[in-house]
Amino acid sequence: MTEEASLQSRMSRPHNGSATAAEFPWDQVQQLDYQDANTGSIVQACHAMIFAKTEAKFVSQLPCKAWVLMQMRFDGKLGFPGGVVSDQAIPDTTLEDGLNREMEEELALDMSRFAFSKKHYVVSHFCPKANLILNFYAQEVTEQEFKEIEGNALRAEEYGHECLGIVRIPLFTLQDGHNGLPVFLQNQFAGTSILQVIVGLCTHNLMKPDELNTAMAVLPRHQGYRRLVHQAVASFRERTDRQQTIRVPDLAEKRAVAHK
Repeated sequence: MTEEASLQSRMSRPHNGSATAAEFPWDQVQQLDYQDANTGSIVQACHAMIFAKTEAKFVSQLPCKAWVLMQMRFDGKLGFPGGVVSDQAIPDTTLEDGLNREMEEELALDMSRFAFSKKHYVVSHFCPKANLILNFYAQEVTEQEFKEIEGNALRAEEYGHECLGIVRIPLFTLQDGHNGLPVFLQNQFAGTSILQVIVGLCTHNLMKPDELNTAMAVLPRHQGYRRLVHQAVASFRERTDRQQTIRVPDLAEKRAVAHK
């Protein structure tokens, strides 16, 4: 599909991100498991969080904890890279095939090294107002790989069109208790991206609970939003606990084996 046709298709589709986070109809959003998200004829979208844990510090004082990649979209909102992966105009065999296509277009992501698969799946949400299922994935990379991905994004097919810039989430709060992550979370986010941010940070242990609680104080107090956060984190951890009955090599081990 051409760049213009793809953009026109997305812009013409009813968009669920027009409201601010506080106004978003969180009570209507429903969490789905992977199997439920893969059935039916509802339009699907996939987005992904790429992150690298780091010992780096901001101005030599505040620990960065991790680098988390987001982007400034064509509509002026923040979101994770990805997009629509299943409709009549954009057919894909699986959700992951569609996500990888989007990651190539928006980040020029090297599929021989960073292709997303079901193992990177985090959660799915159905937004009735937009008649859209939003599937969320996350993948950890090394610091060096993260910088490489950032640099390659400037040469991506959609850079300057659908993607207007790469953004790192500031995972720290300045001494005033406000600037840093709390201020970042008050930006305008596309669709359920603000939910995906918190779920991504929680499920991958990128911030401590008390740090997240402080940051989340600026987020919607809507009970539907809080419910979705707790549901997503609980289901992810339950699924991860089941999978850990078989030991899985950590990132460092995988990289070491791959480079032998």
